[in-house]
Amino acid sequence: MCRFTGYLRTLRQYLNTEKGSHDFWDYSRALVIMIIVMLLMYFLVKYLLGEF
Repeated sequence: MCRFTGYLRTLRQYLNTEKGSHDFWDYSRALVIMIIVMLLMYFLVKYLLGEF
């Protein structure tokens, strides 16, 4: 349990830095874009296969 607590503390300290905050928002934005693209591709394939 101490290892997990230490990991969370280190992560929190990293996110409080300027670089950590920038990285968090950059990766979050990339994740959202990837999810949107995957959903668009899913619905496009379903449409092209005539399942809608």
